[in-house]
Parts: sequence; structure tokens; C-alpha cells
Amino acid sequence: MRGHIRQRGAGGDCWELKFDIDRDGGGRRQIVYRSFKGTRREAQAELARQLSRAADGGHIPAHRITLGEYLRERLAHWRTVGTISPKTEQGYGELLRNQILPHIGDLKLQRLTARDIERWHAVLLTSGRKGPSGRPSQGGVSPRTVGHAHRILNKALREAVRLELVLRNVCAAQRPPKIVAVEMHILSPAQVKDFPTVLDGHELAAPAVTALFTGLRRGEILALRWGNIDFMAKLLKVRESLEQTKAALRFKPPKSRAGVRDVALPDIVVEVLRGQRKRLLERRLLLGQGKLGDNDLVFPAWDGSPAGARSVQRSLGQIRPGARARSDVPRIAPHSRVAANRRRRSPPRNRAPARTFQPGDHALDLRALIQEGRQQGREGDQRRA
Repeated sequence: MRGHIRQRGAGGDCWELKFDIDRDGGGRRQIVYRSFKGTRREAQAELARQLSRAADGGHIPAHRITLGEYLRERLAHWRTVGTISPKTEQGYGELLRNQILPHIGDLKLQRLTARDIERWHAVLLTSGRKGPSGRPSQGGVSPRTVGHAHRILNKALREAVRLELVLRNVCAAQRPPKIVAVEMHILSPAQVKDFPTVLDGHELAAPAVTALFTGLRRGEILALRWGNIDFMAKLLKVRESLEQTKAALRFKPPKSRAGVRDVALPDIVVEVLRGQRKRLLERRLLLGQGKLGDNDLVFPAWDGSPAGARSVQRSLGQIRPGARARSDVPRIAPHSRVAANRRRRSPPRNRAPARTFQPGDHALDLRALIQEGRQQGREGDQRRA
């Protein structure tokens, strides 16, 4: 392969690099031009590097696509081929709009460097937070949020390498900020036994107690149907989950193969579910809806339709901690606790998908649910502003 350099302009530090690459499919010669700024020796070294890369088959044709344009195209592609769920697409879209595009979206994809990623992390941590109006506000986002944005960019750049749009993934050279581990607290047996009184008399007592003693995720609780409960065997079958996005509600399979499982029910949950069934029958009688069928939801909205996760969180957030919550109950993250227990107790991958959990395998803190509901409400207000 041949190449040479030519000085451009009168400054003495601008050069044009010209070199050949492999011939095209028709056998025609292909010539590449590159601009370079520096000394003559540096320009010669850059030409040698480009020739070596082209000889190894590592040349990438130049293009002007920006990082923002590429990321939008990737998100649309992932949605089209079904590699991400609508909920995941919504989360990715918010991270793109708020944490990625405003800061590095205008950079050329092929000119992105590890230094750009490092600076981007620093900006997000120091001044990346947005106010209610969508404008930047004082303070930065959490390291966890930076990590979420970093993973999206890393995923997209890995595919850019595969698609021969860039030579390397610069995200792989720069780690996201370290997340400080928080000690995980669990409820003691005495607290678990006493906890059902926390929401005694509240409309959310039944789903909350069910979550407490079964460890079901919020979406699994809201998707539970009467046909999946066996009162005689004291068994609950988890077969689907309810997902809410800005567009709609939809039922979907559990997140993983291990999520399809059978859960043994303690007597207190059986009693609570029988009471819930009685209340629903009385309500349906007033509404003229008839008897409950196996396909009817256990924890529906007032008219029998699926209850949105946001409405449940808002209801939890409206509960006054002083009136409903006990001060001696530790605050723990419910989803993290359930996930941790599942990782610790999950069976080998070659085991049958359905499995049975015993009472007390998982424990949830309803005060944490209340706190989560308030936090999600505030974040929702900020996004809508």
C-alpha cells in the first residue's frame, strides 16, 4: 500500500494524508484522504499508523454521523427487532434525552474518545441534574444513574464496532463511577409477624401482605389471577407480570425462566386472599359484574380492570408514616431484597422452570414501598414539567 503527506496552508502544521486501501469489488483503486494537524514528524507517524491499520483490514470508511443520530437509530432498531421491552425502551429513551444527548450527542461518532467519556461522567456527577422545567439545575446525578447511561452507550458502541462504524469501543476503556454499596437490612421474624398490622384496614393491605410473605414483584402481584391460586393446596402460581409504560399497560411473562415458579402460601396469606375475594365479590355485586372467574385479577382497579403500578405507588405514597408505619421497622429496598434472596436461593439453570418457595423466603418493607412511591411521584412531576 502506498501513501504520502502534503502540507496545506501557510501555518506549517496542517497536513493532508493520502493513502491507498484494498481495492473495491470491481477491482478499482480506493484512495483515502485525511486531515492532520501537528509537526511533519507526527504527520508521518500518523500516516504509518493508518497504513498499518489498512494493511490489517482495520480501516473504517469515514462518515459524518453524530453520536446522537446513531443512538436514536440503535434505539429504534432494538425496539423493531424486539430485543428490549417497551418499559426498557422508555427507560433508555429518558436516559438518552436527559443524560447522554445534551452532553455528547453532537460529537461525531468516529471522533469519540475515552477522554470524552471521562469528561461526560464528570459533568453528570457535578451538574447533570435537571430541574422541574427540564433545564439543568444545581447538583449532579447519582453514580448509579451515570452507570445506567454508561451501559446504554457501551452497548451501542459494541454494536458500532460489529457494524464496522468505529474501530474500537471507547466506553470499554473508561469505567463508570463506583457505586457505594449500601448495607442490606432484612426484617426479623418478630417484625414479619407483627407487620401486617401496619396497613390494617387500608385498601392496599391485601396486596402488601401478599408481597410481604411471598416476595412477588409489584408487576407479578398486579398480574395475579384467581385461576393461579389453589386455596386447598395453599399454592400460588406466578406465570405473568403487569408492565406499565407511558403508552399502555401490558401483560408479559416473568423477567426470567426462574421467574416462572410456584409459591407456598402461609395461613395468613390464605386468610388475606379469602378476604380479598369476598370484598371483590361484594363490589362486583354492586356493579352488576357477576361472579369472579379464573381469569379475573386478584388485585384489580375498582372496575375490575388492571391496576396501574403508578396508581398503586401513589396510594402508598399518600399514607402518612406516623399514622401507619412503625418506627422500629427498618427501611429496606423491596425489589433489591427480593432480587438478593432469589440470587441466593435460585436453583441451577438446568432445573425445571417451576419451583416452590416456602413462607418467609422473602421479606418486604412497606415503609420502603411508601418511600419509593413518593420518590417516583416527584420524578414523574419533574419529567412532566
